Amino acid sequence: MNSNPLSKQAQVLTQLLDDSLDEAERTLVEKRLLSDDDYYEQLLAAETELIDGYTGGDFSSDQELTISHAISLSSNLQDKAAFSETINQWVSNQQAPSGGKRRNWGAIFVAAASIFLLSFLLIKQQRQIEQQYTQIAEFEKNYAAVLDKQRETEQALARLELLYSELQKTADVSEE
Repeated sequence: MNSNPLSKQAQVLTQLLDDSLDEAERTLVEKRLLSDDDYYEQLLAAETELIDGYTGGDFSSDQELTISHAISLSSNLQDKAAFSETINQWVSNQQAPSGGKRRNWGAIFVAAASIFLLSFLLIKQQRQIEQQYTQIAEFEKNYAAVLDKQRETEQALARLELLYSELQKTADVSEE
């Protein structure tokens, strides 16, 4: 087992998944994920780094334990880890001498197609969740704008009431 250091993005992703970021850092990361496509892509690459390194045995036992815990908290990562493990096993079977062993290519093809379909569905679901987060952020932005307008309206109403009061006083003085 190697002891590869985790990239900064992989560390952030692991902390995000296992909820070890403090609230301020978590909020910053979540906002940046929604607004910065490059950052989102970096975290996706970090996710791949974590999964491939984990299933390939590239990390120290402490790192592996941390990553294992983070993976256990996400069904999406569990599926990706299972997929990576399947690919690793398939590759190692391809590299091993066959020794007269006959391969069931039909079953391998069905398994690969199933994994591809599952990955496609997971990516589609992830995109839908991202769209929902974007809609929520847009709603919150619109809600804040409505609150600002409400405050402006209340302030204008208060000014009008003050003007009306002054006009009424002026009218009372001129009647006397």
